[in-house]
Amino acid sequence: MPKFKDLPEDLADIVCDFAFVSTYCDVFNSLKTYHRIKCFKVPKTLIHNRLFSPKYRRFVDNPLYVFEPISCFDGYRDLFQWNEVYCHLWQLDFRRSIVKMQGSRGRWHLRLTLSWSAILDIVIFFRALHELNTPVYKPTVFGAGMMGCFRWV
Repeated sequence: MPKFKDLPEDLADIVCDFAFVSTYCDVFNSLKTYHRIKCFKVPKTLIHNRLFSPKYRRFVDNPLYVFEPISCFDGYRDLFQWNEVYCHLWQLDFRRSIVKMQGSRGRWHLRLTLSWSAILDIVIFFRALHELNTPVYKPTVFGAGMMGCFRWV
């Protein structure tokens, strides 16, 4: 049985058009990007379970869980719960040198605004802070033991 990657591009376009009403290029790029996101093991608290699809005009499962090309949605930004990301960012104590080693809070906001893929950087940043086992949140917000409440590993 031949593999999908062995098909000529024209035939692959026909298969993708039948399955997803999309081109092979869109399906391939979506798969590649979803794989990249999954490799970073973004915590489930930062990923929406369901998204609104303008194509289907209803809420469907997140394409990271049930595949649909990104052309069925408004873009990769919609995959993530940005309120949760910004909540964690605002709780960090940027007066500490260990926290501001990757930039200021304003710099993080700018990075997250300019590119959705900066969420992968912030996941790495939060994991690094979690490994240090030092207080990184503002003392008036939650206290020193808050880092253990979130699963960054």
